[in-house]
Amino acid sequence: MNPYHPHLLDRRLGVARGILWLTMGVLAAAFFRAQILEHGKYQLQSETNRLRPFHSPPRAASFWTGTAGCWRRTCPATRSRCCRRKR
Repeated sequence: MNPYHPHLLDRRLGVARGILWLTMGVLAAAFFRAQILEHGKYQLQSETNRLRPFHSPPRAASFWTGTAGCWRRTCPATRSRCCRRKR
């Protein structure tokens, strides 16, 4: 039988249409559940999600000195042993 016969095409179209409607229904149900039924949980989470003070450590990580491929591991005001220059 010809795979492009009108009856077979209609049947495949119906199956594809059914799968598409089923997928859209599942997505709509998931959105309804998240936005309507569980809104209280997300509202509480957003109310407790406020800005809190954050104390960052001083910026004294690694700095590239540019001299002989040397890295400073202290702040730029002090020099590490491999980067000392004679003055």
